[in-house]
Amino acid sequence: MSRESVVLNPGVAFCFRRFHGLVTRLVQDAWIRFVRNRPANQPLLGEAVDLGAFLFGSERANLDLYRPLLVEMQGNTCFYCTARLGRSDVDHFIPWSKYPHDLGHNFVLACAPCNHSKRDLLADHRHRERWLRRNQDKGAQMSAEFQDLRLPHDLTGSLTVAACSLFPGRCRRGPLVECRIIPMAEPRR
Repeated sequence: MSRESVVLNPGVAFCFRRFHGLVTRLVQDAWIRFVRNRPANQPLLGEAVDLGAFLFGSERANLDLYRPLLVEMQGNTCFYCTARLGRSDVDHFIPWSKYPHDLGHNFVLACAPCNHSKRDLLADHRHRERWLRRNQDKGAQMSAEFQDLRLPHDLTGSLTVAACSLFPGRCRRGPLVECRIIPMAEPRR
């Protein structure tokens, strides 16, 4: 037997299947405690209220409540092609597949063709810079409006994930919660 293999005794696979939910929850809870207790992570957890949802994702929610604020902010135009919107989609700028959280600062309005062509891909650098600028310039105002509407949002978390997924060379290597935002004007080290 190789040191790089795992051998399951008879009945173990059945127990894993039977108690999958329990084992998954135990492992996730242990990981949450580990991440929360690392001293370096204390100042980095930011506004993340539910660390479990931040680390492991959550179910997709109905995003229509965000639409009026985004229509007003974007002037009822598509974030990507700037066409006037009739019917629009609330799009996860950082794709759900890369950041499975429904948080307000990550949303933009998109026309159906742009949203469907973007799918689960990262947007072009022009759009990334505009999204970052929007969140830097209007992030506090957006937070206040999201708070008034009791809508989930986390500017710090969204910008941190953006820095790590959009600009990996500017992000310190290591676990996601150790990522730090570095201003775009600062040269890479």
